[in-house]
Amino acid sequence: MTRWTVSMSTVVLALLFVRSAAAQRLVTGAGFGIGTGLQRSDILEDRLVQRARTRLMAKFDFRNDEDMSQGIGVVALFEVEPKVSLGVEVRYIRWLGKAVSVFAGVPAILAPKTLVGVDVGVDVSIPLGKSGIALFVEPSLAAMPFGSDLPGDHVLLWGLLAAGVHAQF
Repeated sequence: MTRWTVSMSTVVLALLFVRSAAAQRLVTGAGFGIGTGLQRSDILEDRLVQRARTRLMAKFDFRNDEDMSQGIGVVALFEVEPKVSLGVEVRYIRWLGKAVSVFAGVPAILAPKTLVGVDVGVDVSIPLGKSGIALFVEPSLAAMPFGSDLPGDHVLLWGLLAAGVHAQF
């Protein structure tokens, strides 16, 4: 009986007097932007480049407060011109400071036709005060070698520039 009493007393005292450990916290961000650029493909014989698709983007990023220098991003893509299509991109993001990050991702246009590839880029943020809201400018390069929307089964190369608003939560 004494062993049981000592054990229970120890457990009760531990629960009453031990502070909880600080847990990891998920830091999130979200943004909205618009972008376009230039595209190149081997099938374009009469022109070196042509204008790339115009797209709206909704960006979401997630990182751990214990390692704020890296995280994961998800971007919803809505191409609005010259044709309407929907897609998504998953990114690995590396922050080089508060205002600059680099990323590598896998973009995929899913409907009505498909395109899948890889991209790399830089995201530069211009803070608007201390509210956590910033303007962003995002140049990127993409190669789209797979999908049913390729012109003549040739790789599409995109040089894109996007701009918009981003908020950190």
